[in-house]
Amino acid sequence: MKPEPLSEQQIQKQILDFLAVKKRAGGLYFTKVPLGAMKVSNQRAVPNPMRGFPDILCCYRGRLIGIEVKSKNKWRSPETKAAQERVQGELKAAGAIILVVDSVDSVVAFFGQYDVENRS
Repeated sequence: MKPEPLSEQQIQKQILDFLAVKKRAGGLYFTKVPLGAMKVSNQRAVPNPMRGFPDILCCYRGRLIGIEVKSKNKWRSPETKAAQERVQGELKAAGAIILVVDSVDSVVAFFGQYDVENRS
């Protein structure tokens, strides 16, 4: 029997735990972006102004890195997909690196490769 795929929240926690360890080594700042398609204000639903931003933003060795986490069984609305593509495109145009990952292993591999390619 195959194990259930991890949820986005479980994957995000693993990534945040990895980043916390990496931060202790120095040269890294990160934060989880508070998301949610809608927020309730005065009994009304209003669009979240952060819609489309990657789930996690990092600054590593002077470079902005956005990490968008996707679980293998997660469905996105067309509006959410369009917002993510727009924001990710704007961030890339400004020089950011955008990762779309479905596991902590992908993030670990990225940072390992980045460190090799950008040794000072």
